[in-house]
Amino acid sequence: MPANLIILRISSKQLFKYIDNPNLRHKDSIEYHIAKTMPYAPFDPIINDLSSSGELGLIKNTNLKHALSRWSSEINDVIEDEVVWKKYRNEQYFPFLIQHYQLRTIRSKAYKSNILGLYSLRIGENNDAYSKDNIGTSHHKEDFNTLLNHPDLEDHLTRCYSINSWANVQSDILRKRIVEIIQLIENEIIND
Repeated sequence: MPANLIILRISSKQLFKYIDNPNLRHKDSIEYHIAKTMPYAPFDPIINDLSSSGELGLIKNTNLKHALSRWSSEINDVIEDEVVWKKYRNEQYFPFLIQHYQLRTIRSKAYKSNILGLYSLRIGENNDAYSKDNIGTSHHKEDFNTLLNHPDLEDHLTRCYSINSWANVQSDILRKRIVEIIQLIENEIIND
């Protein structure tokens, strides 16, 4: 399961709890979880379209041929889900947050807690470069209760949760396909 998808879902659910239970609301936690619903980490694998290259004919194992021929379309399904989230986030969710809260404060918390470091291109490395960035907090009035009580926030969080939940399902299927392909390749090597 990709970490970014899990984080978006957990933070969406926590914000639902704050919407449903006003007595649990804490400004720092609310801003922290809103910041966690904002990132977008693209899935951009290397795609070698073996089926159109004619090279699949060299493979004898029928199951491996079928798995490799589906590979490009399965990757495209995962990429499509992430593009849907990016478009929604940029065109609807961000404008809503900008209109109803101060993003400077939220982004500042994201920097300080190194949320963005999780989306670094340095796979498997702790990238704390973002946590050293400081843009300060807004001097404008921000009211997290007004934001959490706004009926559209629930809809945006529902969209955030559902899009990323589906992308998580698709990513898990793709991960299983990768394991299947590796297993088939290993079997071919052993049997050759």
